[in-house]
Amino acid sequence: MSSGRYSLKPSVFFLMLLSVGILYVLLRFGLLGTMNEYVDYDEGTYLLIARLINRSILPYRDIYAVHPPFYYFALAIWIKLFGDSYVVGRLFSAVLGFLSLFLAYYIGRELKNRTFGVLLAILFTMDPLLILMNSRVLHESLVELMVLLSLYYFIRYSRTFDSKYSYISLFWAAIGTTVKFTMIPFLVALFLSLLLLQTEKTSRYAETAASKIISAKQILIIVAMYLVLIAFSASFLLAWPSKLSRILVIVPGIHEITKVGHVYSAVLVIFTWLILVMYIFQISYLSPLRNIVLQIYKRWRVVVIFLLVVILGKALIEIPLGVVISPSYLNYTYLAQGSRGLPFIAAFNIFHGILSAVENSNSELVMPWLTTLLLGGLVLLKSLKCHISREKSLEVLLIFSGFMYLVIFPMLSASRYVLPLLITWYVLGSFYLSQGKHQGFNTWLVAFLILVLALADYGMVSNYSQGKLNIAMSVHAKELRDDLSEYLAKYPIEGKVLSTNPMNTYYLNLQTSPYLLDTFGIVYLYSENPRALLQEARSRNVSYFILSTWMYQIMEKDKKLYKGYSTLLDYVLKNGTLLFGESFNNKEVLEMFFVGNSSRNIVVRSQEGKVEIIFLMSSSLDFRVWPGANFSQTFGSRITRKRNGEYNVSWWDKYRSVNAALEVQNDSVEFHMSYEMSFFVAHSGVVLEKSGRSLLDNHPYKTVRVCTSEGCVEISADNITKFSPTIIRVSGERFSLKYVEETKD
Repeated sequence: MSSGRYSLKPSVFFLMLLSVGILYVLLRFGLLGTMNEYVDYDEGTYLLIARLINRSILPYRDIYAVHPPFYYFALAIWIKLFGDSYVVGRLFSAVLGFLSLFLAYYIGRELKNRTFGVLLAILFTMDPLLILMNSRVLHESLVELMVLLSLYYFIRYSRTFDSKYSYISLFWAAIGTTVKFTMIPFLVALFLSLLLLQTEKTSRYAETAASKIISAKQILIIVAMYLVLIAFSASFLLAWPSKLSRILVIVPGIHEITKVGHVYSAVLVIFTWLILVMYIFQISYLSPLRNIVLQIYKRWRVVVIFLLVVILGKALIEIPLGVVISPSYLNYTYLAQGSRGLPFIAAFNIFHGILSAVENSNSELVMPWLTTLLLGGLVLLKSLKCHISREKSLEVLLIFSGFMYLVIFPMLSASRYVLPLLITWYVLGSFYLSQGKHQGFNTWLVAFLILVLALADYGMVSNYSQGKLNIAMSVHAKELRDDLSEYLAKYPIEGKVLSTNPMNTYYLNLQTSPYLLDTFGIVYLYSENPRALLQEARSRNVSYFILSTWMYQIMEKDKKLYKGYSTLLDYVLKNGTLLFGESFNNKEVLEMFFVGNSSRNIVVRSQEGKVEIIFLMSSSLDFRVWPGANFSQTFGSRITRKRNGEYNVSWWDKYRSVNAALEVQNDSVEFHMSYEMSFFVAHSGVVLEKSGRSLLDNHPYKTVRVCTSEGCVEISADNITKFSPTIIRVSGERFSLKYVEETKD
């Protein structure tokens, strides 16, 4: 790589940029139309808010919204101009990401030359995390643009020390905080970095500290510290092997931080590292710190100007679009966010997540961190062979950003929450790779970087949407929603709908109560009251409830969400009538219930590709029904309500389908088939003859009972046999399940 500023011929330069643009489109185009209920909750929320804004229903006043307003209103303008659909919404992100490529190029050109600008644009095109972010209706593509705008002017300032560039850099970072609160740590880091770059003395202090922290020797310090920590934890547990010590004596990063007390271990590790760094590098901090404070005090006017620039950037967006709209704006967007995480633990949780994914042979889950890890490894490898030219101002910004995101602010450990930090590292790490005298070695490193990213991108494009990776993917999400849409076209509804995943409401174009749009936010806001979501729904006269994959999966991962959603689920099951239910054996499910004033004794549902029947007279008696014989691997099932108490039921797998009619009475259900069929019925009780004796193996019966201590359900069919202790096999053109009063002694 030549160090000349214009190292590429114009024709070659144009072809390379054109190729990058085409590659960008190809890597994202195939993902724009896919649906994934595991992750499209946020997309549905933002699309619904944008749709409602275009109908003069505003966030913060009418809608419980948890992010600043810039993205909401920008998205609203976009879908008003180009069409109200999730694909159009995703195109907004794709366009923002495409604009970011130009900024990446200009940053590279400013740092070095056109060649490096193209290399940086290629990196941003091929990064798997950005491919996903640019293919979804999420804030992150606009955050990416704001970070790169701010970085460009930050680099211009570090080159020229022209004050106007520092103001512009801060202004764009401040605008970024009106997109999403995750930009705030970056803004603080940028503010501090620009302050320290104001004088030669403070710059030298900051750059010296950064050069010590970003060095190959740091790897040795961290490895040595962790070896000692592991040995200490082993010794401690050998000496005091109590249950409490096993809970609290952990090695952060290797162990997951799950208890409040673990935060103290994380703090101890961080301060131990700081002490080791100061001792090994012989860093004196008291005198430099005193001088820095003194220099900043002398330049208080600069501090005031910086603050005014930040206030101006935020005020331009947040006052008219937030504060003026609602007095609750600041609480919704900033104060309520602090409860979602804890300081000091983000870096350890990220590291633990990466280790766990690799340990469990799920390395594809490292995808969001792939570029970060790859750049880190290649830069370290290069530093062992040759001297790396430093980009001191960016190093200072990276260190401050890392400290803010990973230590000070209570950030979640998800990659998109620390995206500004990752983008800063992409720019700096790529710059390191392009530096030095060993151009042949540099070329090989860059070629390997592109090769690995190309391999990952191929996997993302060809395997992700098909659900072949261990990355959460609901391959039937669109099919489920389209089937419900077809049902609603045939049986229209009137009234308000609450969907636990807002994308269902958006895609099906259903009427909803704006305040209840973000059920996740409500559950977290009122975490001390698990009935809050249900109470809000009842107070707003919600008649229809849509429960789906996202809710059932998230309930398993979070105690707060389990309490909030399980209360709602219990209410819907006890008081609701199923209108539509469809599920697959991979746990994808979509259900719609109508809730009236009367409670129900029996609930029918579709769960895991089977028909589920719950007798609410006995809280522990439930059944799952699926076709037998050659239908051993059930693929999916669907239940649709025709009229009161009457349903159509269908099961299908890869090769065939079976249909039945289902009639639900107050205390019984009955299946009717057009010809004789065999079915399996899984149960949660003890199966007995009508006389109370246990069933004999391979013996046919007409009637059996499944009992618990709370009640019995009588099953009748032409032929019933015991298949296993928890499964019976029924045959005929009809069979029924009926609740009876008798209980098992």
